[in-house]
Amino acid sequence: VVNITPEQLKTLHKLLEEMEEHSSSRSDIIGSAARFVRANVAFHFLIVSAAGNPYLSRLYAQLQMHLQIVTYL
Repeated sequence: VVNITPEQLKTLHKLLEEMEEHSSSRSDIIGSAARFVRANVAFHFLIVSAAGNPYLSRLYAQLQMHLQIVTYL
């Protein structure tokens, strides 16, 4: 993403570290999976937001909403 700020890039790195940590955790598999999913969603949302395209942001938000509905049915 060309428009990404240094702060957003720092946050992306932090989220990647979180995903790595939670993907390898074996002590609390359900809790780790939930934390991984939250970090993953935040990671991709940040990339979409940094693009600065309101249409892409809206599309991503709608996809996330549908994915959550399907996931929790």
